[in-house]
Amino acid sequence: MSRVVFGLALLLAMAYGLQYMSLVPMAAIAGVFCAVAYSLIDDWTRSATKVLWLQSWKWRAPAALMESYLVMLLVAGVTIFVSLALAIAIGTLVAMILFIRSNSKKPIRQVAHGDRRRSRKVRPAAQGDRLHAEGKRIAIVELDGALFFGTAEQANEEIEHLAHSAEYIVIDFTRVTDVDASGARVLLHTASAVRSAGKHLLLAGLSQRDSRTRIIRDMDVHERLADAQFFPDLDRALESAEDQLLASLTHATSAGDETLRLEQTLMGAGLSAEEIAVLASMLQQREFRKGEVVFHRGDPGDAMYVSLRGSIGIWLRADPASGGEDRRMVSYAPGVVFGEMGLLQNQSRSADAIAEDETVVLRLSRENYERLVVEHPVLHGKLLLSLGLLLASRVRALTDELQVEQTVR
Repeated sequence: MSRVVFGLALLLAMAYGLQYMSLVPMAAIAGVFCAVAYSLIDDWTRSATKVLWLQSWKWRAPAALMESYLVMLLVAGVTIFVSLALAIAIGTLVAMILFIRSNSKKPIRQVAHGDRRRSRKVRPAAQGDRLHAEGKRIAIVELDGALFFGTAEQANEEIEHLAHSAEYIVIDFTRVTDVDASGARVLLHTASAVRSAGKHLLLAGLSQRDSRTRIIRDMDVHERLADAQFFPDLDRALESAEDQLLASLTHATSAGDETLRLEQTLMGAGLSAEEIAVLASMLQQREFRKGEVVFHRGDPGDAMYVSLRGSIGIWLRADPASGGEDRRMVSYAPGVVFGEMGLLQNQSRSADAIAEDETVVLRLSRENYERLVVEHPVLHGKLLLSLGLLLASRVRALTDELQVEQTVR
């Protein structure tokens, strides 16, 4: 209704009021034009102008925002002084050039090796030492940007070069924004070359429901990539590569098939036979099926555990209302103590502990731990020393990972 009234009023003004236009000051007409012109400026341009003005004084204006803003000014200038059609053509051409340039950058962000970059699986010291010594046989290739015909060939050359020195090549797709048909085709050629060299290829950051996974699957008509080579995140892929490497070094079929004895675990490391017997008398053995919960977040920290068989994952559950996904924070290999922080700090559990395999664990309750403190102080001191070494190894692993990230930046 307001538009109808405004239209009729404007029609009457045009029909009967033009002779009175000369009475309106030119400044008022110019002001109306300026107000209308300002109203035509979109919110993005206004916000971008404000951001660039504030950041320019600090000499840190965002480069991507600056480029977009300059394109906008170019299109606006050509529209005002030449023509709208030419402005659209020029703006489209410049935007295409900027897009190609941004997506043609070096596709590999960094290349790291398993001696410096480790998974979140906490392992016994002996396995950690082996991975540190032989970790260069694992290469992690972190891709960045879009993987298409302009970038895939560069990545292919680097990965095939790594196949000469590394046995396990993990390609991280976490930062890859898109994979087109040509990029998937080059990736499949890379998989064939790696397999022909007798090496192993693992793809990280690709879940089964991911659109990037679907395009790779659609192009893989010869089934050169198996389901076991796809992992939802880098941590799982790197853990698998470490397990395979350790299995090849120990000539074992699986890292979790053997049931350890107490003296082979971190809890029993360095203890005499008498001390092992005392500690064993205070431990309770429990078994968990795959996927079964050892303890929940919020449970009282009334015990610490050590796994004799199977791995334990520590998970943070997402709030169902937020729509997020559950996240595995760390995984404990057989022989490693877990749940000790809740016991030592006398606080509730901060996450869920879930059996990742058929698992056998030993449980040291708070009552028996307090008995250990009073009745066997030397044994208690040795146990604390082992826990301190475990915490030190976790800090060292975190430091190595941060150094790798700092090197890239």
